[in-house]
Amino acid sequence: MNLDSVLTGENASFVEEMYLQWQQDPSSVEPQWGTVFEQWENERGVGFAPSIPSPSTVFQSRGTSSSIDVATAAHRQARVAQLINAYRVQGHHEANIDPLGCRQIQKHPELDPSYYGLSTTDLSANVSGVGVYGVGDVISAKDLVARMRKAYCGGFGVEFMNISDPVKKKWLQERIETLQDHSILSTEQQVRMLRHLADSENFEQLLHNRYPGTKRFSLEGAEPLIPLLASLIDVLGDNGTERVMLGMAHRGRLNVLANIFNKPIRYIIDEFDDEAHHIFEISGDVKYHLGYSNDFVTSAGKKVRITLAFNPSHLEAVNPVVEGRVRARQDRIGVEGKKQIVPLLIHGDAAFAGQGIVAETFQMSGLEGYSTGGSIHVVVNNQIGFTTSPKDARSTLYCSDIARMLAIPIFHVNGEDIEAVAAVAQIAAEWRQTFGEDVVIDMYCFRKWGHNEGDEPSYTQPLLYDIIKKHPSAKTIYADKIVKENKDLSREDVNAIINDSRIRLEGHLHNEVSYEEYTSVGETEHRKRWAEVLGSTEIMKTAVPLERLQTLLRKANTIPENIKPHRKIIR
Repeated sequence: MNLDSVLTGENASFVEEMYLQWQQDPSSVEPQWGTVFEQWENERGVGFAPSIPSPSTVFQSRGTSSSIDVATAAHRQARVAQLINAYRVQGHHEANIDPLGCRQIQKHPELDPSYYGLSTTDLSANVSGVGVYGVGDVISAKDLVARMRKAYCGGFGVEFMNISDPVKKKWLQERIETLQDHSILSTEQQVRMLRHLADSENFEQLLHNRYPGTKRFSLEGAEPLIPLLASLIDVLGDNGTERVMLGMAHRGRLNVLANIFNKPIRYIIDEFDDEAHHIFEISGDVKYHLGYSNDFVTSAGKKVRITLAFNPSHLEAVNPVVEGRVRARQDRIGVEGKKQIVPLLIHGDAAFAGQGIVAETFQMSGLEGYSTGGSIHVVVNNQIGFTTSPKDARSTLYCSDIARMLAIPIFHVNGEDIEAVAAVAQIAAEWRQTFGEDVVIDMYCFRKWGHNEGDEPSYTQPLLYDIIKKHPSAKTIYADKIVKENKDLSREDVNAIINDSRIRLEGHLHNEVSYEEYTSVGETEHRKRWAEVLGSTEIMKTAVPLERLQTLLRKANTIPENIKPHRKIIR
């Protein structure tokens, strides 16, 4: 940091304010400023003239000689600092997060420079950039405000300033405010994201054409969930995760099974054709309740074991089930368990706001006996609950407001801004692994069909579905964006990626399914044990020998020698 460029009369108020802040809490300012302030304190204490002037003399000896100009510049700096803080607190209100454009962006008064009395002249003047990540010591106020707007009002908004820990806030500020300084996705990553979108859309179109009107609770309109989940698991794998346990309801479940868990398409088709009786032997659950496990291979080549819990049908009821399974595995591993096993819960917007079990699970997340080292929550926010609009379904601005009880980062992201989706996934996964706390990704999208494929949504939401019918898919939007902005990928390249996805999907239809393949008998000892249960009609022997029960009860009622119990307990 160049002190001569910062310690000027123009920055008087800003530096004075930081100095007072440092006196209250030394960790609340940048370390380099802490060093300066510490030197001021030390020199003032021993009674000789400081080589770096104290605040009261800095602003008399440096900068303009006019006291009026000094006061004006200092006042400007203070007002700009207030505006910068407002972007961090309120910027999410003006973020472009609705892909349909139905959610009107309400201008927030605190994001208007005139709210602080800043004129066009003020915005043209140079101010200190200290305290904002990714800028130099001096920058024009106009450029500084534009930078903050790009950081906090772009394709995603974030609520995080209610976090009291300054270390965590600065960690988030640095990542959010420097995103614009580098390309979020390489060409290789863009191709991967487009392939995920193509796989997701083609899968749904296959089922739609093959089984018109059949319930499948499609993901159409929310296809970006697939690249979002893939990105999360990718980053988690790079940060020490060995297993991810997922829980989700019916919406998009088949798509997740096919394109994240790599469950063979032929298995899913057999379940639609009701030809899976040779696998299950008895009547099974509906196809959009079934769970699955497989290995997910990250872009770096690491294998992460992923498991999707069976869906108990009642919305959000799977949350504590997943948390309990994760905690059990973590306890078996020991100290490193919480980094190695991660819970990932996928919610619907209406259920997230309306089901009490969501709040209950959040409330238990920090308790010693229940903590799992942070859960990643993904809300598939299709902006409708069955037939009800958000304004008629909840009293809060966001469906995720219940999560504010924990003071954790909550990202609201436009699902069709794939770069924003990737950025949010990166930050969220790293946050979980760094701080061991929950994080919420509220992904705005839409629902192409009714609550299920047999419903006609235009009966109850005619205006909304008139917009949806005309809206292009996320795959089409992203393909156009790549062709326009990436000179290394032509329209032919993009079309080839999309066509390859379709060809691979059609090829999977001809793969035969065997009982052994489906249950993976013999793959692991764990699967051997479960293979005898899946589809079994035998009556299982559940009794425990009396001698075993007596032994357990004696041990349960014997006080260990190293424990001195209360005298009343001894009686």
